[in-house]
Amino acid sequence: MKYLYGSAHSLLFIMKSICPVCGYDQLSNPPLAKLVNGKLIYSYLEGAHQFDICPCCGIEFGNEDFEKTWEELRVEWIESGFSWHYGTKPNNWNPKKQLNNLKKIYH
Repeated sequence: MKYLYGSAHSLLFIMKSICPVCGYDQLSNPPLAKLVNGKLIYSYLEGAHQFDICPCCGIEFGNEDFEKTWEELRVEWIESGFSWHYGTKPNNWNPKKQLNNLKKIYH
């Protein structure tokens, strides 16, 4: 992730092209995040891309993650059977392997 700005109380990051819920690594407009109590959570920034949807897990950033954490949403996606939300699923798609991409943002 790339550090944008911050203070001792609030840090704002732009995620890599990786979905923080399912690990899909081809997001065109990754969500913004801030560090709160040691956890990365969604953060609104005026003028930034908002309400983009991950084609894999279907999470709309700034909507579903407003009241639930990315971890909670990940558990729901896994329990739903790793369903692909919309568009063409990549060849040889392996959602369990895809989750390994999360190590790139949660390290």
